[in-house]
Amino acid sequence: MATEEMTPTVEVIATEEITPTVEAEATAVMTETETITDTGTMTTTVTQAILASDLVGMDISNDEGDEVGEVGELLVDEDGTVQYVVFDVGGFLGIGEKSVAVTWDEMEIQLEDGVEPPAADEEISPDDFTVKYTGVAADLEALPDFDISILDENGYVVDEDMDTADDFDATPYTGLVEVGEFQDYNLMNSAGEDVGEVEDLVVDLSEGQVNYTVVDFGGFLGAGETTVAVPWDQLELDATDEDETFMLDVAQPDLEEAPVFDFDAWTYPVEPDWDADGTRTFWETQ
Repeated sequence: MATEEMTPTVEVIATEEITPTVEAEATAVMTETETITDTGTMTTTVTQAILASDLVGMDISNDEGDEVGEVGELLVDEDGTVQYVVFDVGGFLGIGEKSVAVTWDEMEIQLEDGVEPPAADEEISPDDFTVKYTGVAADLEALPDFDISILDENGYVVDEDMDTADDFDATPYTGLVEVGEFQDYNLMNSAGEDVGEVEDLVVDLSEGQVNYTVVDFGGFLGAGETTVAVPWDQLELDATDEDETFMLDVAQPDLEEAPVFDFDAWTYPVEPDWDADGTRTFWETQ
């Protein structure tokens, strides 16, 4: 990782340098940047972005290091903003087994206990991260059992009046979509042609936002399959459509010119300017 400080896109209020172990101190200093979310919750960013496929299934722990569960799903709105983390709890400080939806601002991405901050240009694994739940057991216990039946077959909460458990209010979740359902969504152009398939999503952790979809294009105009990152705001989503599609109003020849997204080059920690390889400027001209 480069030695420059990681600058998120939200308001920066404090920066603290953390000196690594004696063996590495001659080569690097990792910077953790504290930011304030829209809700006022303090978070510590150890990587600017993460793939949704790496985030789902990640362990969740509390301040004391007790394992609370693991990320089951993310619920996002149509702007791509992550609103809730859905996971199962059970046996945690006496809480009975149930599924809960916890707001995103109650979660922080941190390094696992015992994992040292990486030296410059050193890679770390998604397994080195954990999601910390910042609330207490009583908060989880007070949450209703999340009724998975409010999600239709496309993972979309479409009707606040649908039949749910008596003690469950679907209203806060209406209009949200289950992130895991986006993988394998088809991508259609304005001519109604199938031009690709969604493989993954990039979540910006400082903003709590899906800002890119990772898409495989291929088979059109004789071109071979290519993976590119498409900004969320370039896509039009209708998750109620049984065909499970995103619409992308970009001409096929232009798509062939999009910078390639290299999964093999995607390593952690991710820098704030990871998309400065031409990806950001390309889509700004579309």
